[in-house]
Amino acid sequence: MIKNETLNQNLEIILNKNRQNITPEDLGRVEGICFSKVDKTGEQSYTFDELLSLPNLSRLTVTATFVTNEDIKTLGKLPNLKSLDFTRCVLADDIDYSELSTVEDLSISRSFINNYHSLSSATGLKSLVLFFPYNEDEADLDINDISSEETLEHLTLEGCDIANATSFSRFSKLKTLNLLSTSVQHFDFINYLNSLETIYVEPRYRNDENLNRPNLNVQVSKIALAMDDVDGNKHLV
Repeated sequence: MIKNETLNQNLEIILNKNRQNITPEDLGRVEGICFSKVDKTGEQSYTFDELLSLPNLSRLTVTATFVTNEDIKTLGKLPNLKSLDFTRCVLADDIDYSELSTVEDLSISRSFINNYHSLSSATGLKSLVLFFPYNEDEADLDINDISSEETLEHLTLEGCDIANATSFSRFSKLKTLNLLSTSVQHFDFINYLNSLETIYVEPRYRNDENLNRPNLNVQVSKIALAMDDVDGNKHLV
């Protein structure tokens, strides 16, 4: 029996059934959902263990949650999890993303991430999003702390303070790079990103000579914002 009230409510919406009538077979049909450890009083009362009753879960959005390394280990037991989004969360310093061996798309949005170096354990990603992260020490994100250089195709560092921009050149398969609301000292690395198709930059960088490359699509704004449905799907607004 699932105790997480918000999870129960989401399942009722997705499956169009009262919780009393939801069967294990129904839970096996759920592929995407939003989840929080917080109860209606604001306490972190729930655990990630209940997600293990959703064996075919492939897309998960976690909101308003203090995420520990034990939580990450639990998520690593979901055999089909491909897309993971932390929104308005606090991420523990000792998180080891290597536990998430099946995850290809990782998003961290408006969350507290004090240890950027923990990102180096996230390997095998195709997409990584850091959207306006918070940091207690106001430390810059070192690009060297981002792994998956052999697989990463889409990278968003929006609202970030970055260091070692030259290290972008490691990502030989990168197709999309989003640097909106992010200051960049130089764009020399563009000359090494032969697979890059689209880059999002601040308007003040529009005429940088390094961006004047044939077949490179330079954008200074996003066409639309992606929001999460209750089942974890993205839709445009």
